[in-house]
Amino acid sequence: CFFRMVCIPSVWAVFMGQICFNYNRYLMYNWIVTYYTDGLQIPVAEAGACMLWPNVMDAVFSFGVGVVADGLARSGKMSRLAVRRLFSTLGFLGTGVGVLMLVWAEGRVVVTVIVTVASAMQACHNAGFKSSYGDLSVRYAGVLRGTGNMLGTGSSFVVPLLAAAFLDAGGGSSVRAAWGAVFQSALACGIIGALSFFALAATE
Repeated sequence: CFFRMVCIPSVWAVFMGQICFNYNRYLMYNWIVTYYTDGLQIPVAEAGACMLWPNVMDAVFSFGVGVVADGLARSGKMSRLAVRRLFSTLGFLGTGVGVLMLVWAEGRVVVTVIVTVASAMQACHNAGFKSSYGDLSVRYAGVLRGTGNMLGTGSSFVVPLLAAAFLDAGGGSSVRAAWGAVFQSALACGIIGALSFFALAATE
């Protein structure tokens, strides 16, 4: 039954993946605009224009990742589990490292390029933990996904609380150095997501 399934480690690998994904997803799309306007002193309209490119690349990479992942699985060179682990690791660490690089980035163009690449790396999850919902159970796939999204929503609530606390402790959102802790939390979350999924994941 469903309640027995949620006690299986591989199910929690997917749940942890969803929690960590949501944390970084909402950090990227809710707080980067504030970083543009307050940290970099860029007008709101220009900041909005800069955020167009991460969304475009996310969409493009989502298609490309699916093609590459399916090709690897069909080739027989990698097992389905290995493909899931590979793309989840790329998604978690690629996003985390990318966001952390913003600490040293200078200028609107460089920041936008980094944010765009970090956002594109999140598309890797389409072939990673997100596909594992269907791998684990056909009968309960919908319920598992709903539970994972519910838990992920909880981490989304945490993002503004932590980000605000980090910024207040560092002197406010207009102090660029204060953003360091916010960006470091993205990498920490990515590492947790990558390690938990790699260690606990299964495809059945």
